[in-house]
Amino acid sequence: LLGGIQQNWFSVFFGSKFCHMLSERLSVKSQLSRDFGGWESPSIFIDAGNSFDIYLFTDISREYGIQPKKALDGIIISRSFTIFQLLHTIKHKLPEIIDRTSSRFIVISDIFNMFTEDVDNIDSKKMVMDMIEMIIKLCKTKRISILATNWTNRNDFEDIIRPRANMLVEFREQKNTIDVSLIKHPTRDPTCTHIQYNNKIRNQMLLQPIERMVNG
Repeated sequence: LLGGIQQNWFSVFFGSKFCHMLSERLSVKSQLSRDFGGWESPSIFIDAGNSFDIYLFTDISREYGIQPKKALDGIIISRSFTIFQLLHTIKHKLPEIIDRTSSRFIVISDIFNMFTEDVDNIDSKKMVMDMIEMIIKLCKTKRISILATNWTNRNDFEDIIRPRANMLVEFREQKNTIDVSLIKHPTRDPTCTHIQYNNKIRNQMLLQPIERMVNG
């Protein structure tokens, strides 16, 4: 459906916590060799929603044949507890971390979680626009891929991201079903797939390797 996530891209997954779980999987897979669909690169996880699940991360690493300690050594986790910390991290700390670690893949988890003001609030809107501009700049100048997730339903801010993202994917879960919609893509037409599942199938979807997810 997605055709892979590429360097220089700013991608956005939104709509349900499923997108967060996929972001942790990609944070493991970026550490794999290119022969196995990775980038041979440490990953950076900017945790804006206090959502990083170390148990899920280590389970995924075992399935890819990576010792959990090695996988954890290959991810840099930065937690932000205020909007101002998040903006400072993206604008000032992230470029230095990218240069120091040579990371190719960055997740900004639940990017709008701390924005409690309405989108019409001038200060909130300016901070969001500043973050997006910096993200776009980093993708282009550092040749990296940045994935932002939004699963706390702050849809009012998505109109700011939508024109700037290279890829936009929506996940909608209901009882025993999930719709995955490719809304925007540099080379592919919008499309949607509908999946029915039980709990066993859902766990397999989350925990079994999704082949070639990074490189396509």
